[in-house]
Amino acid sequence: MTDQFENMKHQLDNLLSEGFSTSDQYEAYRDLKAQYETATGDVSFSIREVTGQLEVIMTNRETFFPDLDEGTRVEYWDLVERLEELDNTKATYYRRQLGEA
Repeated sequence: MTDQFENMKHQLDNLLSEGFSTSDQYEAYRDLKAQYETATGDVSFSIREVTGQLEVIMTNRETFFPDLDEGTRVEYWDLVERLEELDNTKATYYRRQLGEA
């Protein structure tokens, strides 16, 4: 069974590394991730997803971080709230980035 989970983890790593060019690829990734997380309790892929999205907001030249427009600020806080459910320490880090810890 451990080999099965290691194989799933390897597949998930590969899918994340390659990125998604179609919605079908993303759906396949999400389905595999859900199976993996349910079976193992390991939510590291969800954490990587959320932190990746937060990092894009922080580093995108068009967002003028930390002076975000209202829509981007709401999206940022929604992501921080999702991260809070997965990893409180990382969520605190992203709250501090906007000076609102």
